Amino acid sequence: MTHRNSPEEAVRLKREYGEFLTRFGAVPAESPPKIPGAAAYDLMGFFEIIFVTDQYLAGIHEAEDIGIAEKLAFDMHQRISRGVDERRTSK
Repeated sequence: MTHRNSPEEAVRLKREYGEFLTRFGAVPAESPPKIPGAAAYDLMGFFEIIFVTDQYLAGIHEAEDIGIAEKLAFDMHQRISRGVDERRTSK
Protein backbone atom coordinates (compact mmCIF):
# COMPACT_ATOMS: atom_id res chain seq x y z
CA MET A 1 0.00 0.00 0.00
CA THR A 2 1.17 3.49 -0.75
CA HIS A 3 -0.28 6.87 0.25
CA ARG A 4 -0.21 9.48 -2.51
CA ASN A 5 -0.79 13.25 -2.40
CA SER A 6 -4.18 13.00 -4.13
CA PRO A 7 -6.66 10.40 -5.36
CA GLU A 8 -5.76 11.41 -8.92
CA GLU A 9 -2.11 10.62 -8.29
CA ALA A 10 -3.06 7.23 -6.84
CA VAL A 11 -5.17 6.48 -9.96
CA ARG A 12 -2.29 7.52 -12.23
CA LEU A 13 0.12 5.25 -10.35
CA LYS A 14 -2.36 2.35 -10.57
CA ARG A 15 -2.63 2.83 -14.34
CA GLU A 16 1.16 3.01 -14.73
CA TYR A 17 1.68 -0.12 -12.62
CA GLY A 18 -0.91 -1.96 -14.74
CA GLU A 19 0.96 -0.89 -17.88
CA PHE A 20 4.22 -2.07 -16.31
CA LEU A 21 2.70 -5.49 -15.59
CA THR A 22 1.40 -5.89 -19.13
CA ARG A 23 4.78 -4.95 -20.61
CA PHE A 24 6.20 -7.95 -18.77
CA GLY A 25 3.55 -10.35 -20.02
CA ALA A 26 0.67 -9.97 -17.56
CA VAL A 27 -2.76 -10.55 -19.02
CA PRO A 28 -5.74 -8.60 -17.67
CA ALA A 29 -8.01 -10.87 -15.67
CA GLU A 30 -11.58 -10.40 -14.51
CA SER A 31 -11.55 -7.63 -11.92
CA PRO A 32 -13.05 -8.18 -8.48
CA PRO A 33 -16.68 -7.04 -8.73
CA LYS A 34 -16.87 -5.78 -5.13
CA ILE A 35 -14.03 -3.24 -5.50
CA PRO A 36 -14.87 -0.27 -7.72
CA GLY A 37 -12.13 0.47 -10.25
CA ALA A 38 -9.98 -2.52 -9.29
CA ALA A 39 -7.80 -4.21 -11.87
CA ALA A 40 -6.60 -7.81 -11.86
CA TYR A 41 -3.76 -9.36 -13.84
CA ASP A 42 -2.49 -12.88 -14.43
CA LEU A 43 1.28 -12.93 -14.59
CA MET A 44 2.51 -16.45 -15.35
CA GLY A 45 -0.08 -18.06 -13.10
CA PHE A 46 0.22 -15.54 -10.28
CA PHE A 47 -2.42 -12.90 -9.74
CA GLU A 48 -2.05 -9.20 -9.01
CA ILE A 49 -5.01 -7.11 -7.90
CA ILE A 50 -4.61 -3.35 -7.62
CA PHE A 51 -7.10 -0.72 -6.54
CA VAL A 52 -7.37 2.86 -5.30
CA THR A 53 -9.21 3.92 -2.18
CA ASP A 54 -9.11 7.68 -1.65
CA GLN A 55 -5.40 8.58 -1.76
CA TYR A 56 -4.17 5.00 -1.32
CA LEU A 57 -2.97 2.58 -3.96
CA ALA A 58 -3.09 -0.95 -2.61
CA GLY A 59 -3.33 -4.51 -3.76
CA ILE A 60 -2.45 -8.15 -3.61
CA HIS A 61 0.85 -9.34 -5.07
CA GLU A 62 1.68 -12.79 -6.51
CA ALA A 63 -1.38 -14.68 -5.30
CA GLU A 64 -1.70 -18.26 -6.54
CA ASP A 65 -5.49 -18.35 -6.15
CA ILE A 66 -7.62 -15.56 -7.65
CA GLY A 67 -10.52 -16.26 -5.29
CA ILE A 68 -8.38 -15.87 -2.19
CA ALA A 69 -6.73 -12.79 -3.71
CA GLU A 70 -10.16 -11.23 -4.28
CA LYS A 71 -11.21 -11.88 -0.69
CA LEU A 72 -7.99 -10.40 0.67
CA ALA A 73 -8.24 -7.38 -1.63
CA PHE A 74 -11.84 -6.76 -0.59
CA ASP A 75 -10.91 -6.98 3.10
CA MET A 76 -8.01 -4.57 2.54
CA HIS A 77 -10.28 -2.18 0.62
CA GLN A 78 -12.83 -2.23 3.46
CA ARG A 79 -10.18 -1.58 6.13
CA ILE A 80 -8.65 1.31 4.21
CA SER A 81 -12.11 2.79 3.59
CA ARG A 82 -12.96 2.60 7.31
CA GLY A 83 -9.67 4.29 8.21
CA VAL A 84 -10.29 7.08 5.71
CA ASP A 85 -13.86 7.57 7.01
CA GLU A 86 -12.68 7.62 10.66
CA ARG A 87 -10.06 10.26 9.86
CA ARG A 88 -12.61 12.42 8.08
CA THR A 89 -15.10 12.28 10.95
CA SER A 90 -12.47 13.00 13.60
CA LYS A 91 -11.42 16.28 11.97
